Amino acid sequence: MSCLLFNLAIEPLAESLRRSQLKGIRVPGLMNRLICKLFADDTQLYLSRQDNFGQAMIIAERWCLASTAKFNKAKTEILPMGTPEYRRAVVQTRSLRPEQRSTDPFLEGARIYKDGEHLHILGGRVGHKIDTDTVWDSIISNMEVVATKWATRNMTFQGRKLVINFIILSRAQFFLMTNLPTVEITKKITSLTRNFIWTGKLKNAIRLDILMRPREEGGLGIPDFEARVIAVKLALICKWTLPVAQRPDWAAVLNKLLIKASLAPNDSRLSNMLYQEWREKRGHTSKLSPGWRDVLKKAYDYNVRVDGMKFNSLAKAGVPVWLSLMNETTWKEENSGEMRHLHKNHGVMNQGDLERIPQIDRTCKDHEVCLGAIRRLVQSTLPCFNLNVQTTTPTRAGGQGDNLDHTRNRVAENARAAKEDTAILLNPDVTHRSDIALAVRIFGELQDQRRPPAFRDVSTPNEPGLVTIYTDGSADKNGKADSKCGAGLWSPDPEYVKSRGEIAATAIALNIAPTNKELLIMTDSTFVINALNGGYKKYEDMGWLGVTNADLIQRAIYLMRRRTAKTFIQKVKAHAGIPGNENADALAKAALHNETEDEISTRVPDSWKLNGARLSQMTFHDLYTWVAHLRKKNLPERS
Repeated sequence: MSCLLFNLAIEPLAESLRRSQLKGIRVPGLMNRLICKLFADDTQLYLSRQDNFGQAMIIAERWCLASTAKFNKAKTEILPMGTPEYRRAVVQTRSLRPEQRSTDPFLEGARIYKDGEHLHILGGRVGHKIDTDTVWDSIISNMEVVATKWATRNMTFQGRKLVINFIILSRAQFFLMTNLPTVEITKKITSLTRNFIWTGKLKNAIRLDILMRPREEGGLGIPDFEARVIAVKLALICKWTLPVAQRPDWAAVLNKLLIKASLAPNDSRLSNMLYQEWREKRGHTSKLSPGWRDVLKKAYDYNVRVDGMKFNSLAKAGVPVWLSLMNETTWKEENSGEMRHLHKNHGVMNQGDLERIPQIDRTCKDHEVCLGAIRRLVQSTLPCFNLNVQTTTPTRAGGQGDNLDHTRNRVAENARAAKEDTAILLNPDVTHRSDIALAVRIFGELQDQRRPPAFRDVSTPNEPGLVTIYTDGSADKNGKADSKCGAGLWSPDPEYVKSRGEIAATAIALNIAPTNKELLIMTDSTFVINALNGGYKKYEDMGWLGVTNADLIQRAIYLMRRRTAKTFIQKVKAHAGIPGNENADALAKAALHNETEDEISTRVPDSWKLNGARLSQMTFHDLYTWVAHLRKKNLPERS
């Protein structure tokens, strides 16, 4: 409660600063100027060279008078920003305007940081040209003291793991979020972890990467510090790639720095290197800090890119036109006179601008030339992002769409059906319907983005009637390594079952039923119902990592999505004497005794597959789990 009350008390100060005449710092990409940041009783003030520090102090003193609070002027710290020459001049003259060659009386007593010195902001270390290794040395020294103290205890491996996780590495976790360590520091901490594990025991009897594996894979689940460092870098990429309205302020600053550090810093067409074909300068001429260069490298190493099965007009509108990874125009074509005219005279940056120009800029004397250039740009755009490629499933011969994607009413009806155990209508929608930034994915394999959007085949007219199939599964020695499973399907209409009662009953049912005829799947499995009724979206967002039988679920989802008629699924009570369920159960049990194993295709066409995990939905734990998983795959097997 006290935190909330303090927030209410300090908000007038923030509002006074926002409404003041102080210029603050203007950052391209931010709607409002950067003037102050407040966290509890810490206040960060951002002033431009033209601002008067005394004016800011008058505002602060007025708030102190009203609130009965007091500013600790002795703890005021100033970090100059700008060119090295300007920073040195501020330190020497103790004024934000060094050219006036007079000391600002309001800066008396305040500490002004020089290059190489760092100040503390909410636990982080901030400064110009600071030595990261020196900053980390004190943290490592503290960790070594703690490790030495606990090493004298007679503990099991499990006990040592707990000490590493909750006592030793926890001292570096918060600092890791604010000051990324170098490779050398990371190696030191990893070595400290290894030495603590084997204190008083046979040295390195088991490789550390083996001990880092989960217990079910023969490890101890020892924290992987290097994977944590990589996960922090990817978490920064996650925030940087969010939609503009959701990005932190530093993301706009980073974008501007990247453009300034590019090979063409004055090219106004540059906006975001994740969507465009441009890169920052590298090597000794780079203007980007080594830390941020490494963060960007991790984005490329783990394949951060836009991916989706189909996009609506809102998502397509955010796709950049120039130097875009989503079109096939050449550099020469984009630098032609008419293309330059579109950018400079009509402000064209994204595909949404291409839709706007023909409607409002008819007064342009080169209107027809502009329209021709727009047509060429649209034609060169890849199919998934092309404005001319419709979003909805193509209509049938009679002009009627399939009307299968869910509306709000259908979502509400499904919620009621789930409570009442009646038939649920499955949603086959694959269209991304929001900001293109939310379609950025990570950890996937690089695929050909020229693939066509995912459309259901409506060339065959739908047939009347409903196909009902009961499905069930069985297993012996459930959970054991040598267990077997069986799947059974039963339908009152034998035309749709025949000899296909093999394995993965739900996927088989979706595969054998006609795609153009309504289907009702009756099952006693809550897991199957939840997975098909929207649960798979979470699996897709997480990249299917750790999902049991992911290949079969993906196959079932694909088969459901490609259907052109409605698909229902309904819960039935198990072993309640329902003929269809009992027959499916008997077939599933009989399948356990088959002498040969049956095979089922798990193929999903590329157009119907989401690649990797959705970056905007990833937590730090998700990123760490993925990185640890990929690092484990690239290591040699235990001998």
